[in-house]
Parts: sequence; structure tokens; C-alpha cells
Amino acid sequence: MQESMKLRLFVLQARQFIDSLHVRGIVVHTAILDNWRGVRVVVDTPEVRACRNECDTCRLHVILGESDSCELRFEPKLFRWQKVVDKHWYGPSACLQCKTPAQFSQCYVNCLCEDPALDDQDDMNEEVGLIKNFIVLDTDETDDKQRFELKMKGEIISFAARSLRGERRAKFELALERHGWNFSQGQFK
Repeated sequence: MQESMKLRLFVLQARQFIDSLHVRGIVVHTAILDNWRGVRVVVDTPEVRACRNECDTCRLHVILGESDSCELRFEPKLFRWQKVVDKHWYGPSACLQCKTPAQFSQCYVNCLCEDPALDDQDDMNEEVGLIKNFIVLDTDETDDKQRFELKMKGEIISFAARSLRGERRAKFELALERHGWNFSQGQFK
């Protein structure tokens, strides 16, 4: 299946997923389609904002359940972090899709700056590609989802660029160039 068709299918599935949350009474403040460890929707809900990692009693967790799948397909279930280091890199919530936009952005910054796998140029290219390709599907923060998404991506790139040094920064900048980052405008082309 062509990449653009896959993307449209994932977006459609993600929108249906968000609608199903609304039907179940879950308020979704922001929803982001992301392809990290499988295609998933990262959601910011009142449950996420009040998270104490008591997943068994969390309404969102009870409704969705969990999955350990990393396949390239849409996965509506929650994915629990796998390693102790994941909690540091991917935020306080035990489930990777339970994130506010700020937590989601910080996860990328943490990874870009600290994940030893990103010392490899191909892995750095892949990570920057994930940033380029995530999609803000819905947000109540503004009526302009595209501007909100561009701002998020710009902040991730900006925070990481200020933190990175030496060879890793050079690899990061090369990955940005390969993915069409416009340094003067602060966005992907």
C-alpha cells in the first residue's frame, strides 16, 4: 500500500478512535497521531492531567486496555513503557500515549539529547522523521491545529538544538537537512 494511502487510513482510524473516546465520555484536549513504537494516538485528557500511575483505576486505561505491539499498524490500546530508562525519557505516565502536548514534546527532546541509539546517523534520521511526520489531529488549545503542530515541532527542534553539542549536534543538523528543515523559518518544508 502506498505511504500516502497508509497515512490516510491511519488518520481515519485515529479520528474514529477519538470519536469513540468522546462517545464514552472521555474529554480529549489534544490528540496527536504518532508513529513511535507503532502507530498510536497520544491523548491529553483530564485523566492524563491527573495521572498518578494508578492505571487499574484510570477510566482511560480501563476503557482502552494495553498492548505490547510495536507493529506498523494503528493500535488503539495503551502501550506501557518497557524499561526503567523509558520513564525518564518518556515522562511520568506509565503509558506512552498518555501525554499532554508539553510532555509529548519533552519526550522527543529527551530522546534526541540522551538516547545512545541516536549516536547512529540512521537512527537520528529516523527520529527526526518521526517529529516531522506526527500530526496534531485535534486540540482545544486553538482553532488552528496546523499552527499548533508547527509550533510544537519548532519547539522540539529548538530545545534540542540548544542542548546538543559536538558530533551529536552535527548528526541532528544533518538529519534536519535531510528531512527538509528550513532553519530560517523554523519549520519543515
